[in-house]
Amino acid sequence: MGRTRRSLSLALLGVLGLVSAASAETFRLDPARTEIRFEVGAQGYPLTRGVFRQFTSNLAIDFDQPARSKVSFKVAAASLDTQVPALDAYVRGPVFLNTAQFPDIT
Repeated sequence: MGRTRRSLSLALLGVLGLVSAASAETFRLDPARTEIRFEVGAQGYPLTRGVFRQFTSNLAIDFDQPARSKVSFKVAAASLDTQVPALDAYVRGPVFLNTAQFPDIT
């Protein structure tokens, strides 16, 4: 019997495009130049690709003491976009992301 294999790959593109520095040590990723993409594959099902369109980020970098640096992301779960509206609605629903109860991914 085959094993179901799921993989989720989250790729942040444009990380080198850190802009909007609030100070010398705090940065935000520019949403116009950054994407949060994913891929999910399971045996017997087609590979599904998509993006999350809305997110915020905060990168606090302590150059003197890197261990004190912090990174945070908040992704709007309902901003999921697979280019298949029926699939988007299903994944946003209670079976997977349950965006009504859990609107943010952190």
